[in-house]
Amino acid sequence: MSIFTVKIPGRDFCWEARLEKGRLAELTRADHTPTDLWLTRGLVDIQVNGYAGVNLTGAGLENDQLAHLEQELLSQGVTRWCPTVTTQDPAVIRAGLAAIGKAVGDGALKRVHCIHLEANYLSPEEGYRGAHIQRYIKPPDPAEFDSFQEASGGRIGYVTLAPEAGGALEFIRRLAGRGILVGLGHHNASPEVISAAVDAGARLSTHLFNGCASEIDRHRNPILYQLAEDRLWASFIPDGHHVPYQALKVGLRAKGLERSVFTSDLVSLGGSPEGEYTKHEKTVVVEDGAIWIKGTRLLSGAWSSLSQGLARATASGIISPADALRLSSLNPARLLGIADRIEVLPGSEGPFVLFREDKGALRLEKII
Repeated sequence: MSIFTVKIPGRDFCWEARLEKGRLAELTRADHTPTDLWLTRGLVDIQVNGYAGVNLTGAGLENDQLAHLEQELLSQGVTRWCPTVTTQDPAVIRAGLAAIGKAVGDGALKRVHCIHLEANYLSPEEGYRGAHIQRYIKPPDPAEFDSFQEASGGRIGYVTLAPEAGGALEFIRRLAGRGILVGLGHHNASPEVISAAVDAGARLSTHLFNGCASEIDRHRNPILYQLAEDRLWASFIPDGHHVPYQALKVGLRAKGLERSVFTSDLVSLGGSPEGEYTKHEKTVVVEDGAIWIKGTRLLSGAWSSLSQGLARATASGIISPADALRLSSLNPARLLGIADRIEVLPGSEGPFVLFREDKGALRLEKII
């Protein structure tokens, strides 16, 4: 049996946690016992495009590669996640979806909640398209999506799209009616279209502040429109590169902590040594904990894991450790409808993830 005095996200006071054989055997209030440890049932990352050299959008993925990726995520404190497939030739998308679905069915992937499709139904406009490959971008195609869902074994549960595309509103209504989480991302929609998309069933702004042109009207732009739409949740990337921390602070205040989520947007080059690489048919540079499209200050996904992003964000002082863990565990679990699997309660099964608070910054301490 291991005994820790801990704090728990979403709870007041300190607690004495007794862990035995991978289970929380007992949890009792520990008055007047300060601690710098935080106990969680792990982070929930809703957007992982790849990691540890494994790209989730591609053919030829094998169970052992995917199991390795998931194990590396666990070593970074992630216990539930959404594999994300991005823009590509539809045949390549189907191959990637089929490989992920097979790995889940075979038990090689054990911690997947659902697959996130951030592919093809995005804005073709420069800037809003981001690093997605232009020639594959198109309006939503229900028949094609059905072929994607069939390839995945019915495991696509989250779709990001541009709501201004032809047929997008009816497509959103169709997805929401099937219980699929719809996120708005990589778009240049008007406030009227955003409102209509929410009426149709969209619930989330995917990686808000990103997937947007570098230069926009100071008042009339999709970032402000989505911040002002109180019915939308928003995910944010906390690595300090995707969103400057002053802007992130404003975004969190506008959406409110109850409707905000942190996600990594990790890609296959995450954690790679500094240097030049090829990604999405472009040369990219890994430098200073980020992945830059060579010759620009534009990003191509994230280098930092979610726990590394939390360490940077809390060290900056723009968010407390308690709130950072809430946005990375409890809130995404609520958004996905799996809060019961992430709450720290007596009888809960592991794994458990301990974080240590060091001068206001969170550091991953231990996986139990």
